[in-house]
This record gives sequence, C-alpha cells and structure tokens, in this order.
Amino acid sequence: MNNEIQKSTRVSVVIPEALRKEMGDSMARSGYGLHSISLWVSEALELLLKNPKYPDLVKIGDSMSHFKKTLFIALDPDLYEQLNRAVIHVRTEFPVMDGVKSRLLRTAIIQRLLRPEGNIRSPNKTVTG
Repeated sequence: MNNEIQKSTRVSVVIPEALRKEMGDSMARSGYGLHSISLWVSEALELLLKNPKYPDLVKIGDSMSHFKKTLFIALDPDLYEQLNRAVIHVRTEFPVMDGVKSRLLRTAIIQRLLRPEGNIRSPNKTVTG
C-alpha cells in the first residue's frame, strides 16, 4: 500500500464574470461553500469526461469571449492526468484548437450548470478548498 500523500495540481482557467456568478449561485443552491470551487469543478470535469461526446461539446463552447475572472482549481493527480489525456484527445479531433485545457474546464462548468443532475452534491466527497 502506498502511504505517500498525493499532492493536488493547481490549474487556472479564465471565465466570463457572468459564468462565475452563475457558478457561485449554483454552488450555493447545492450546498457548496465559497471555498469549494475545486471540488465543484473537479466533479464537473469528471461528469464531462464520462460523456463520449465531450470533444464536440468543447468545440461547441468555442465561441466564448469577455474573460475576466480567473479561477484557481486544485485537481487530484488522477483527475489531472485524465485532463491531460482529454487535451490530447480533443487536439487529435480538432488540431487547430488553442487553449484546449481551459476550454475543457470551461465546458465542464457550463455542462454542469446546464444539467440539473450535475448540480447535486456528491455524498461521498468532503468539501474542502
């Protein structure tokens, strides 16, 4: 058994202020605290990556603009690795797309906001930073 403490990896994503406000409202309605952004976004990313059509969703969300709010998110090592594999997968399908990692994170946030089942707090996770 490996007793090493796995450190999270911090990533950042810039989103429109309106999206950040909507995300905060959704988090509050679902019982997440203000310091639970990383958990909420991590769960959103996990949900997105389970969808076999996620590259198409990333492409559709390509038209966003007016980015003003930077979010800093801590991802556990396994999820960070999944994110990196997803970047490669999206770039394989859409080779000229830039900023794929940020687009994946923004798409995860948007998809969670659009799906009511995505706004149910996971009972198996603790809410921390």
